[in-house]
Amino acid sequence: MGGTAAATTNEEVRCISTWTIRPSRGGDEGSDGQQQHMTLWDLRILTFGYIQKGLLFASPPQQQELVSGLRSSLSRALDHYPPLAGRLSTTKHDNGSVSISIDCNGQGAEFIHSAAHRCAMNHSVCDGTSFWHFLNAWSKIFASPAATTIPEPVLDRWFPESIDPRIHLPFTDLSDLITARPLPPPLQETIIHFTRESIAKLKSTANQETRTTTTTHTISSFQAVLTHLWERYVGACNLLIGSSPRFNMYGNDFGWGRPVAVRSSASNKMDGCVRVYEGGVEGSMDLEISLVPGTMSVLMDDIKFMESVHQVWRVSSGLGRLLCKLCKNVKAGVSLNFKP
Repeated sequence: MGGTAAATTNEEVRCISTWTIRPSRGGDEGSDGQQQHMTLWDLRILTFGYIQKGLLFASPPQQQELVSGLRSSLSRALDHYPPLAGRLSTTKHDNGSVSISIDCNGQGAEFIHSAAHRCAMNHSVCDGTSFWHFLNAWSKIFASPAATTIPEPVLDRWFPESIDPRIHLPFTDLSDLITARPLPPPLQETIIHFTRESIAKLKSTANQETRTTTTTHTISSFQAVLTHLWERYVGACNLLIGSSPRFNMYGNDFGWGRPVAVRSSASNKMDGCVRVYEGGVEGSMDLEISLVPGTMSVLMDDIKFMESVHQVWRVSSGLGRLLCKLCKNVKAGVSLNFKP
């Protein structure tokens, strides 16, 4: 593991130190390792913003002990996730195209110790399920340094036999592919929490309304909550649904208890964006909604919609705002919590 000392300060985020954390076992930096070619669905999200999530805990341990333990456990966790300690690699071909792969060369992952902690990961390298799989494995290593087994990830990418796995992109310069996305309008963000009882009521109503003598399909909790949201909002604009309540976001325990909440930054958000999270209580659900302020105001004043809402958080303060600061793209926001 290597590191450099302190860096910058702004009004809410203070960077204390930056370290490059390498796997605890493996070759030297820059050594040749396995190369993983990216699939079409990996490349589809190459220009997306990073997955950026923050976890809130009730009572973490002393800072120095915490940082030292996180660094050493991250080094061990990377032993099981070589792509996350590697680098994206570009190969230029004679026909004027390029292909992109992950070079598992053990150069390490960046670990930043700051006054506003967060975690970010390239979305092409890791999807939401894999992100939380890694974070939960890391927490297990941190909490139990003597642990000899953790759930092993599936790292192989599948390609049909007898074809070149390198997908040639028709670009000679990657700057032609990766272009800056226009900034969205100022958004208001809300987290809505549904309790288990509220979700059960919505689910029961939805199944009663759709039940016929020839239909055996059952509406799920996920479908019932999104239907409720869509029904109340579809007249205003289309919604872009992201994340999933099935991601194991609360499965990590670094030794000081499970998280009390999960929040994300401004990355990949736009007007009409909805992120669906599992709630802190089993069976509950959180919706992280980003809308222009006028539309958000109409939704919050919708009595029928709010009957099922248990709690509402404005994300213009607290962790959500800190994460937005880290992205250097501040947006106002709110969180809603639905009863189970």
